Amino acid sequence: MKGITKALIFGTVTLVLGGAIYATALTIAFNNRSQKEIVNRSDAQYVLTDDSVTVLDLDSVVDSIVVKPGDVSNVTIDYKDDKENPTFDIGVSNGILKFSQRSLENIFTFKWPWERFGYGPAFAITVTVPSSSNLSYDIDSLSGSIKAMDIASTKKLSGNTLSGSIEIKGCEFGGKVELNSTSGALTIENTKIHNGMSLNNTSGKITAKNIETDESIKVNSTSGAVAFESVKTKSIDASTVSGAITLTKAEVSKGVAASTTSGSVSVSLLGDDAYNVSTTTVSGKVTTTVNLDSSSEKSVSVTTVSGNIKVEYAA
Repeated sequence: MKGITKALIFGTVTLVLGGAIYATALTIAFNNRSQKEIVNRSDAQYVLTDDSVTVLDLDSVVDSIVVKPGDVSNVTIDYKDDKENPTFDIGVSNGILKFSQRSLENIFTFKWPWERFGYGPAFAITVTVPSSSNLSYDIDSLSGSIKAMDIASTKKLSGNTLSGSIEIKGCEFGGKVELNSTSGALTIENTKIHNGMSLNNTSGKITAKNIETDESIKVNSTSGAVAFESVKTKSIDASTVSGAITLTKAEVSKGVAASTTSGSVSVSLLGDDAYNVSTTTVSGKVTTTVNLDSSSEKSVSVTTVSGNIKVEYAA
């Protein structure tokens, strides 16, 4: 019995020590490789000279992608790259400026993640556009944040990230705005949109503040809260499986539809118009203080399985 106990103790100690040695070696390898990537990379810049471009298409796995206006005559992209072994492909075709990560030579060949994707910590792509630019934006990031600040365009914005946040502030778009994230917060503030907005994520908070759009807003989240404040639109359709929905100082010409499985829903509306209100909850309290009119063209429909419901006028 003692022999078995000793063997178990020895085996456990060996396993722990082996794991510690492996983790240490992995950390050293990561640090060395990351430092090598940083050393090999130098500042690079691409300046667009083709006046036919109407679409900016960014597709990368970098830490962050930032689009902002600046004192430039042409669209300028600043990034870091290895001059001998470039990571990115950049080119113009059919009016589209494409900036993308190079294809993997052999996806079945073993490489450390930082080797395969070819970037070091805190690696960013910064796009500076002239104030006169009028581009459509398609931005995709595998794992990193996306930011667009103070951009004006009569065209659309599409932002997609697998694991990272998306932040849009102080912009105006004539086309539709579509933001999608699997795991990360979506934030849009102080922005005017002329053709509607769609916000979707699996896990993370969705926030919109001081938004005006001529069309409808659709929001879909699996696990995360939805918080809107001072939003003017035709209609809001918001749904989440697990999370609260809060619509504060909403101004709608058609109505509001909000649904959640587990979470409370609070809707405060600007003005004093009467609404056709429909509420359903299995376990929760319902409070409705707006003027009710079943024939009203403006409607509020709220459904939750577990949570309270409040529909009121904004203070």
